[in-house]
Amino acid sequence: METHTIKEAMEQDGLRLMTIPQVPSPWSEAARGILYVKGLEFVRILEGQAEESLLQEWTGQTSKPVLVWNQERPATGWAEILHLAERLQPEPRLIPNQRDDRISLFGLSHELCGEMGFGWCFRLLACSQGYAQKDSAFPQVVIDMMANKYGWSPGMSAIAKIRFLEIMRSIDDRLTAQQSIGKSYLIGDALSALDIYWATFCALIHPLPHDLCPMLDFIRAAYQSGDEDINAALSQRLIDHQMFIYETHLQLPVVW
Repeated sequence: METHTIKEAMEQDGLRLMTIPQVPSPWSEAARGILYVKGLEFVRILEGQAEESLLQEWTGQTSKPVLVWNQERPATGWAEILHLAERLQPEPRLIPNQRDDRISLFGLSHELCGEMGFGWCFRLLACSQGYAQKDSAFPQVVIDMMANKYGWSPGMSAIAKIRFLEIMRSIDDRLTAQQSIGKSYLIGDALSALDIYWATFCALIHPLPHDLCPMLDFIRAAYQSGDEDINAALSQRLIDHQMFIYETHLQLPVVW
């Protein structure tokens, strides 16, 4: 795959994607999955030496993923990235046409991808675990970085866990209802962005096998929850849907 540094990418046209290298971040994996489903080819952006300030200058922030088309404003939020991909390649459609389905998609997707959503709460829980245990899977420097980025405080742990479990049950309830009327997807009769978001965010507590998604040992350890309540809420139905979406629609093995 062709790669550019940030400086090179800023001067180029076409579609460019920047993700965190060698880390299966669900936001990055979802963005890659959306582009893969739509058959959109892109140049990968890799941060070169002494380029950290360039990302802030270019995008106004330092998080990944970042998706850029020509000289348009870079898309950095999950919804911005989805809308850009949908505009560049309308088919297959990942945002439903029907109003109520569209409302459901963006509401549930925010529960997974947005502030105080599934991914956000996972990071807060990881911080709590990291500060409570000396043998945390995440290095201390990573815990400190996440605590600052996601607004961790000691009182956030209980709130984050409640939200995390609520979101899991919402997706499970939705999947149960869909399957009860013979539907295989979370919304309507076809794949939507919500299915991709669940498949990629589920990996935070149920990572794909090493042969399908190689990752550093400490990241895999961090992604395998030891919380009994979370493990109990992760139904086989949710795991099966994750694998169904990957095996049917997404690229396997995962390519960095």
